[in-house]
Amino acid sequence: MSQDAKKALVVEDDPLNREMVVTLLEDRGYTVFQAEDGDVGLNILETKGSVDIIITDIFMPNREGVGFIRAIRSRYPDVKVVAITGAVNYETILNSAHEFGADITIKKPFDIDEFGDKVDALLKV
Repeated sequence: MSQDAKKALVVEDDPLNREMVVTLLEDRGYTVFQAEDGDVGLNILETKGSVDIIITDIFMPNREGVGFIRAIRSRYPDVKVVAITGAVNYETILNSAHEFGADITIKKPFDIDEFGDKVDALLKV
């Protein structure tokens, strides 16, 4: 992995979804950290330092996605944020995530290659 590899944090409580996104990003050359909820995600950011992009689910135990986005926006204003959800009322939820600072929002399930292209485009990789 190159010295200038982009760093990503994937915050997702579903282990299968998390592993799918982590694998995709690693295959695209990212250094990836992972967390099962927003509290763990914040701890990772505090110990590892900032990352280039954060992919976060919205509905998770402990600190959920919108609260997580609000917390990281105050501490890491330049990080790119992708919010994802599979909720039935996803439009309202993703609109809220965008209002609180998500750069892009994506409904689950999503096409994994299309998802990767959107992440790369957001970072201009």
